[in-house]
Amino acid sequence: MQLPDVNLSDAVLQELASEIARGIYTLDALLERFRIPPAIFEQRIKPSRRFLAMLGEAAITWDSTLNARTRIRAKSEVMFEQMMLKGYEYYQDASQPLAARVQLLQTIAKAAGIVGGDGNTVVGADVGRPSDRVSITINLSGHGTPGSDRGRTITIDQPSPVLPESDAVDGLGPLQLGPGT
Repeated sequence: MQLPDVNLSDAVLQELASEIARGIYTLDALLERFRIPPAIFEQRIKPSRRFLAMLGEAAITWDSTLNARTRIRAKSEVMFEQMMLKGYEYYQDASQPLAARVQLLQTIAKAAGIVGGDGNTVVGADVGRPSDRVSITINLSGHGTPGSDRGRTITIDQPSPVLPESDAVDGLGPLQLGPGT
């Protein structure tokens, strides 16, 4: 049986060894990501002394006590990414309480770095004239039901996208700004 030709450069093997040492993803998922057929891994990579040395070195580095913070952060990021899919399903489910869905959205925005820790400040927002900004406020009310989140608001405040006058829009030529626009 003729095995297909795949890129097995030292850089690819080193990255594969590092990912295997981390133990975050399954071997099957890694082989798929690197586009390495399992037969090539079993016959050419796994028995290679060079690859085994790379894997041993990567394992020592990954398991080092000096690397604990990196390990925790990497594994947490992968867990969060996987949980976001479930969170999105929860957010789309209209049968779930609106307050809980908004809380989920705020948490994801904070984790993504879109909103600051106070829940109101937009991270990276430029400070400018009020006319240079777009502000959207969403009022959420429980319509007077007991235990509702009456009076809660979400404010999205972003710099206004401004095109220089010389920019073309959809191939229509320069943007013309005049009275009443």
